[in-house]
Amino acid sequence: MDGVRSPWLLSLVTSRIDRLEEQVDGALPDAEIAQGVVSIAPRLLGADGPQRYLVFFTTPVEARGRIGFPGNYAELVVDNGQLSMPVFGRVSELEDAGSGRTLSGPADMVSRYARFDIANTWRNLTMTPDFPSFVIAAHQLYPQSGGQPIDGVIAPGNAEGAY
Repeated sequence: MDGVRSPWLLSLVTSRIDRLEEQVDGALPDAEIAQGVVSIAPRLLGADGPQRYLVFFTTPVEARGRIGFPGNYAELVVDNGQLSMPVFGRVSELEDAGSGRTLSGPADMVSRYARFDIANTWRNLTMTPDFPSFVIAAHQLYPQSGGQPIDGVIAPGNAEGAY
């Protein structure tokens, strides 16, 4: 915009340039986010190979931080843009898949919530309000509960959405 400014322009034209510059400046943060999404979308959609996501269907019926109470889960597999859901079940099935699971971190989450047996009780894993900590824990515990290793976690009811 600076290149079109000139002392010879009428104030009517200058004011329109100012308004356009404000609009562009206001749209820039959204454009930068969109550029970031476009750059990672192919990988997320399985362009480089299948991606497996653990999806938690949560409800805010209990005060469970920002994640919600998990009732059901699914595996969402995305392979070259094609979606499939090979696994769908109740969270209680993850708990019934055995015991003795170990959770090594995040350390602050383990120390704060270990008394609720979060390593073996998936329903209590969502007690943390910190979604990234929940994702780290889910990455560790899901394979120990009979699931495949995962590339990310999605919780549609969560304000943060996915990691």
